[in-house]
Amino acid sequence: MFIFFPALMVLVAIAMVSQIYQVPLNDLTSDTAAIAGINPLYGVLSNLGVILWCAATFSCALAAMILRYKGPEKLYLFLLYSSLLSAYLMLDDLFQFHEDLSSDIGLNQKVVYLFLVTAVITYLIYFRKILLQTNIIPFLIALGFLFLSVFTDTIVYKIFGDQLGDWLYLIEDGAKWLGIVFWCYYFFDTSFQLIMKNTGIPNNTN
Repeated sequence: MFIFFPALMVLVAIAMVSQIYQVPLNDLTSDTAAIAGINPLYGVLSNLGVILWCAATFSCALAAMILRYKGPEKLYLFLLYSSLLSAYLMLDDLFQFHEDLSSDIGLNQKVVYLFLVTAVITYLIYFRKILLQTNIIPFLIALGFLFLSVFTDTIVYKIFGDQLGDWLYLIEDGAKWLGIVFWCYYFFDTSFQLIMKNTGIPNNTN
């Protein structure tokens, strides 16, 4: 029931959304490319990014579950919050919350960005000691690329949008992709190293 009930609630929620907003059920349950009638490869970079967000989310969640009673409480909280932050970024990417859905519910895009920046800064300050004990370089690279993507979308687009044309998308989405790759690598590796360190399992990997 623990597995079945949440899965069933997703179906119930989809049915409710369909009835409330008069959206055909087929549009909520079918593949996006099939609904839009487009090539399945459209949006491939974005889809791969969502997969990596998901990998980071569940690697941190699994490590948190393993270390809940094995290590310090703050280490468990670090992994838990890392999982939640990755999950938010995944869902934001998947459902374009900051671009479209936020305005549909009356939230300004700048407010959503402010919330995210505040959450990240709070996360960095609160868990700074743990972060500094890990191989933090990939994480800093990830933040740098993700910041570059946001900067390109908000500042560079307004100034050089006409001159750069389609190259602007490559810069913005390419920087975001590289940021996600380094983010996923960092949290996957960190989760693995923390499990090895706090469970007494010998780590023979290089």
